[in-house]
Amino acid sequence: MKSIICAILFGVAASVIMGCSDIDGGNSSFPEGTGGFNLRLPETEKEVDIPVIYTKAGEIAFDLQAETFPISISEGGNVVKKFESFTALIDSGTPVVLPVGKYTVKASSFIPTDKVSEKPYFEGSSDFEIEESVVSNTSVLCIFKSVGVELRLSKRFEELLSEEPANYDYKVTVSNEQATWSFDKKSMKPGYFIEGCSRLIVKVVVKMNGQTYPERTWYFKNGEETPQIGEYYIITLDAGRSEVKMSSHKL
Repeated sequence: MKSIICAILFGVAASVIMGCSDIDGGNSSFPEGTGGFNLRLPETEKEVDIPVIYTKAGEIAFDLQAETFPISISEGGNVVKKFESFTALIDSGTPVVLPVGKYTVKASSFIPTDKVSEKPYFEGSSDFEIEESVVSNTSVLCIFKSVGVELRLSKRFEELLSEEPANYDYKVTVSNEQATWSFDKKSMKPGYFIEGCSRLIVKVVVKMNGQTYPERTWYFKNGEETPQIGEYYIITLDAGRSEVKMSSHKL
């Protein structure tokens, strides 16, 4: 079974809300054939459950600022307006004037350029309709759209690294068969793959008692299921004085 823990969801809104209001009691200041669009920013945080695989316990919190989320507006799959951030949208002047029609607004924590990132990727979209001389008020719920991978060290290995730093070392690389994320003494930041995969491939090189051991490989899945977008994997490296292993237990 999977362990479900609570994480903080930062989005461009806490829920999807669609509404319309007339301007100046019906005396529109919009050009003929157009209406207005407002996007709301949430005032409170929203909590979501993220499946966490291969972990004993813990809590994940993502420190994201919704004001920085890039925003795009599309019609029929074609982007008609885009803003580098929610703040930029507001600074451009609201409501945003659009021709009458049906649109989709999309918000994301950043625009992916690589297949793995040190930042978690959140994304959400909402459909809305522009009616002539009417303002549509819309919100977007952004959800976790990554496969998170975190490496933790066992207590006994941490003690050996502290007591004998010259004799103990490690390097761990995790691959989703499209991109690779690395962990070592200098960097233990979690990695976030933008796409799911058939399995996670974990390669480990460990130095113990002054001897560097050949690279070993482990393959991790979510039980019988393949790693999916929206999951977070925590893998533990346990290296004693004469053995090394990666934990694969599930709660």
